[in-house]
Amino acid sequence: YAARSAFPTDVSSDEYVFAVAELAEKAVEDTRQRRAEFNIRHLETSVSMHLTNWKFDNETHSDHVRQEVLEYAKKHLLTELGVVDSSHLPAALVREDGQLITAEHDGITYAAHATLEEEHRVLHGLNQLTGYTMSNEAVAAAMQRHADQAGFELNEGQEKMAHSLLVSGEKLACAVGPAGTGKTASMAVVADGWKSQDRNVIGLAPSARAAQQLGHDAGIEAQTLAALTYKWRGIVGDSPRDVSNLGVEINPGDMLMVDEAGMATTADLAALVEIADETGAVVRLVGDPHQLDAVETGGLFRTMVRQSNAVELDTVMRMGADTEQAESSTRLRQGDVNALDVYRERGWVHGGSRQDMIADAVEAHLGDMGVGFDSIVVASKKED
Repeated sequence: YAARSAFPTDVSSDEYVFAVAELAEKAVEDTRQRRAEFNIRHLETSVSMHLTNWKFDNETHSDHVRQEVLEYAKKHLLTELGVVDSSHLPAALVREDGQLITAEHDGITYAAHATLEEEHRVLHGLNQLTGYTMSNEAVAAAMQRHADQAGFELNEGQEKMAHSLLVSGEKLACAVGPAGTGKTASMAVVADGWKSQDRNVIGLAPSARAAQQLGHDAGIEAQTLAALTYKWRGIVGDSPRDVSNLGVEINPGDMLMVDEAGMATTADLAALVEIADETGAVVRLVGDPHQLDAVETGGLFRTMVRQSNAVELDTVMRMGADTEQAESSTRLRQGDVNALDVYRERGWVHGGSRQDMIADAVEAHLGDMGVGFDSIVVASKKED
């Protein structure tokens, strides 16, 4: 505690004003990294954490600074969402802060200016045209090369996805490829087609395993999304927003191809658009908006899909001839719990007490391992 710096006490001094502003900026940054939208108690938690880095004369002093930081953040760093225009309402129904008297303290939702700016930057990229595209003939040739090499042709949906990403001409384009629908084959055609135009394709994915799989399936060099964007954002290294510091050469017309884009954070998507602006590259995103969002602030891919002409694959190929299970998996992905009926009817869903379920899962897992099967056990709690 003694090693902590004393928080300035003179509220009129530059040191005090700067310290309050710095605290607010750090607290907002922490909060927005976890949530695109949040209420005041989330911000209060971050402020309290950062206050522990300072030494205060007494509790009254720290409480005063906490309120100053919150007020600074609300005034300079946050936007109130869903604001009701109260200018025409009687004064008796409006509080001093402009909120309705019925509004709860925790009921007001905020978004950081920085997050809204990132979202705007990304969505604006959907409508920006570039000079980089492909002719229908070149796309058809890429599809034929795939058929010759892989021994099968793309289905109609896969062809539409590959075609849309290659001929788009937009700086930023996306497509929806749920698990099991054959998105990888479409992405391989996109990569091959783009490279046939003497342009490079750089693969990116949220996780190292996904990046490795993308590189293998699409025949391209691939890395984690963070490996590129963290250098640009200054999280890694000491040269933010420096193209020469990215560790990979990106030239005009090159493609940044992102798999599992539904798990990409808003900040990383914004960084990709900035990199594309700086280098002249194009960005192609493939993912599933119904997939789990990023651990940090995410969900922007879902909005991008709604605001663009994104092609969506809807034919599940992974189940082969089992069309009933394929249809159920699609319904389940969209939140239809009645789709579980198929799994229950087939005896694939079991119930019981917690201890019985744990014991049964362990027994089944060991049984699978004993006969050489791959087996995965998933538990909802760490102690399980």
